[in-house]
Amino acid sequence: MNELICYFNGKLLPLSEAAVSADDGGLLYGDGIFETMRIYKTRPFQQEAHLKRLQEGAVYLDLPFPGINDLQTAIGDVIRANAVEEGSLRLSLTGGKCRRFLWPRPQQQEPTVLITVRDGIPYPEHLYKQGCNAVTVSFPRNEASPLVRIKSLNYMENMLGKREALQQDCSEGIFLNTKGEITEGTISNLILFNGKTLLTPAASCGLLPGITRSTVLSMTRESLGIPAEERVLYQKDLMQAEEAFLTASIMEIMPLVKVDGQKIGTGKPGVVFKKLQKEYRRLTFLNYG
Repeated sequence: MNELICYFNGKLLPLSEAAVSADDGGLLYGDGIFETMRIYKTRPFQQEAHLKRLQEGAVYLDLPFPGINDLQTAIGDVIRANAVEEGSLRLSLTGGKCRRFLWPRPQQQEPTVLITVRDGIPYPEHLYKQGCNAVTVSFPRNEASPLVRIKSLNYMENMLGKREALQQDCSEGIFLNTKGEITEGTISNLILFNGKTLLTPAASCGLLPGITRSTVLSMTRESLGIPAEERVLYQKDLMQAEEAFLTASIMEIMPLVKVDGQKIGTGKPGVVFKKLQKEYRRLTFLNYG
């Protein structure tokens, strides 16, 4: 198997040759952001939305930003270099080499830009047919932290939550905030169906509003005629739901059938999930098929 080609600071090169500087702020302090995108028929889905969010995160963190047009070109180059038809892509952006003290940044600071791809469909189809299990993470999400609203390289909290889930033979961990409100999964957003309406935790609860989350809510209202709302949700809302789903760019829409050992609804993927999955895949086919 040929080695993957990545984009690293303006060049295409084998992944093993990409070397981040020892004084890169992303390495030393987590001074950076990233985006992940699903590739369909050689094209990243919702690329513009992902790059817009990346740019907004760069502005918030005062990161040097290479420009959306340059990133779009680099993304296309990496996909073509690896001949990826179906797969996933990750774009990482850091502040580049840093001083002993991070602020203020030097003028004309050069960022570190790394784009990598993976070939193949990320999740096997049987998971969508049987659904996945989750547990409540043992420690709370701090809804007041500015980091919950950007896709930061500071990802250790998510990794610890994911580890808890895997240790209990579950696929995902669900965060509550300091008020006991549901926020999001370690790598996903959460949506539930209460029999009438699709509900998802409000951004004010302390979460990153995902691109797929937004896509699902919009298509639900516009194409399926099902009301969709953001509101404060608690564990009881989830446990009493008829159906629940996880959403993420790489994952798409995944049925959530059990939380903390308790079945959600029938404990199987339901009718609403099947409608959502069909419409979402129709949407990706129309745009990229």
